[in-house]
Amino acid sequence: MDDEPDVRDLIVKRLIADGHDVLAAEDGAAALAAVARHGLPEAAILDVDLPGLDGIELLQRLRADAVRMARIAEEDVGVGR
Repeated sequence: MDDEPDVRDLIVKRLIADGHDVLAAEDGAAALAAVARHGLPEAAILDVDLPGLDGIELLQRLRADAVRMARIAEEDVGVGR
């Protein structure tokens, strides 16, 4: 995620050319919305200076979501019982 369109477009084009599926967003709120629609990414490239919700806070939220999802998955399969 990057708030500079030229930088974001360059990164996206390169990742797609390398065969990756890519979600791109111009700010932290748009990134959270994309994750809500498409699920947690396997990897993320974040700009620490994103407007509004910065890259550091966004990463913390994504990590918290990943932990929550892992706990739900464990409960679904009865791990730890």
